[in-house]
Amino acid sequence: MDDETAISLIMHGKESGLEDIIDRYGAYVGTVVHNIIGQFLSPVDVEEVASDVFFALWQNSGRVRPGKLKPYLAAIARNAAKNKLRRLKIELSIEGDNITLPADSDLSGAGEDEVAAAARRAVFDMEEPDREIFLRYYYYMQKIPIIAEEMQINESTVKARLRRGREKLKAELSNWRTQ
Repeated sequence: MDDETAISLIMHGKESGLEDIIDRYGAYVGTVVHNIIGQFLSPVDVEEVASDVFFALWQNSGRVRPGKLKPYLAAIARNAAKNKLRRLKIELSIEGDNITLPADSDLSGAGEDEVAAAARRAVFDMEEPDREIFLRYYYYMQKIPIIAEEMQINESTVKARLRRGREKLKAELSNWRTQ
């Protein structure tokens, strides 16, 4: 059965459509969820969030555009996983290793935890949508075309905002030790 047929069955209340989609995309959705919450929560929690994704599909099957089921499921999975973390008040860790700082930035004496905490604060202090783009690209490892499509902005805008975000993060970390 193809995606459109399965979605049509779901829209008409037929569980066989959902079962087919779970069979084909269950592992994919589980992986997306695990990549976000797996380091913080148990496998049972990952399974629960993945189940929530398919329940959301059941309730909102009319929103799926033809040929876009997989990206739709990925977006729902990412959002459900992030919401689970927010409900549990778990803060995402952001690594600062993607930013090259000048040798004179005086971070060499800082502990890894201190630098990571400073990077995390700098990222979470970014304005929206810059913060979301930065997190999607560096933390969730989304590709620029996917970010652009899901956020409904141009790829060049995503690239510009990433560049600007890196510059802000670099400046923040360079100034961090002087504060």
